[in-house]
Amino acid sequence: PPNSWALTVLSSCNSNTKKLKNAGQWDPIAAFKLSNIVKQEKPDAIICHGNRAIRICLKSAKGRAPIIAVAHNYKNKKFDKCDAIFCITKKLVEKMLAIGIPEKSIFHIPNMVTFSSPPKRPALRTPPTIGAFGRFVDKKGFDIYIEALSILQNEGVLFHALLGGDGPTKERLDSQIKQAKLTDKITLTSWITNKEAFFRSIDVFVLPSKQEAFGIVLIEAMN
Repeated sequence: PPNSWALTVLSSCNSNTKKLKNAGQWDPIAAFKLSNIVKQEKPDAIICHGNRAIRICLKSAKGRAPIIAVAHNYKNKKFDKCDAIFCITKKLVEKMLAIGIPEKSIFHIPNMVTFSSPPKRPALRTPPTIGAFGRFVDKKGFDIYIEALSILQNEGVLFHALLGGDGPTKERLDSQIKQAKLTDKITLTSWITNKEAFFRSIDVFVLPSKQEAFGIVLIEAMN
């Protein structure tokens, strides 16, 4: 997209970059423009991340180049139409096999981070600060996070906690915090725009998701 953060990164790599604005996976204008780009560039393969990219590419580029989908989660309904699947976890490999994707078309390529030196674990604050953030929806499990903090408080463990994000369950989570008498322990923030600053401000990061194909935020927190 014209406003993508990736443009800055790609420009530093001297890569040939094309911008393509789209209004969604059913955008016929974007599909038409992408079709022209594929004709001009004649790519050896097209790697797609997410439903929108996969569906648009299947419309405009199928037959002109192999379509490779990257499976970040279990939601996509068009994996069987792609020529190959890159899966970031072994569970996703199992899922692809279960829905009938041929084994020869599935490749396990996990998310990874290369460290120039081992990360140094800093000394804990007194009391330690615990943090979590994400979309406030049921599957992210922030109700479990609050319940766990309530257990710590009842057992007399000293801590401070941060919970960043927003979403449809915000009022419910706020009510849970009040009922657990944690208003002086948990600080609710809005969306986290500076993740590095957030990670520097906490001692323990929590990912309480009830379901997660792979939480990239875990890699970000470790880094």
